[in-house]
Amino acid sequence: MEDVSRLMEDSAEAQAQQERMHDALSASLTPEQDESARADLAALEAASQQEEVRLSTIYTQLPHASLPHQPHSVLQWPTRCMGSTPRPGRL
Repeated sequence: MEDVSRLMEDSAEAQAQQERMHDALSASLTPEQDESARADLAALEAASQQEEVRLSTIYTQLPHASLPHQPHSVLQWPTRCMGSTPRPGRL
């Protein structure tokens, strides 16, 4: 019974959130609100770009691991792979 009650509450909250989002998207902004929203967007974009630069700098400073050298004999054609047979003249 608690699960049903919780599900109904979650559904009501989701519907209320959907209505708030609809109202916010359908409402027109005042020039001040529009300017504020554009400034917020510009600040978020600048912060995102700074974070991207920071992460790329960190990435370039990481030691890059290399795979150990494997002899070519390890890379042989499978002899039993879905009924296939070894290719003549190939490893």
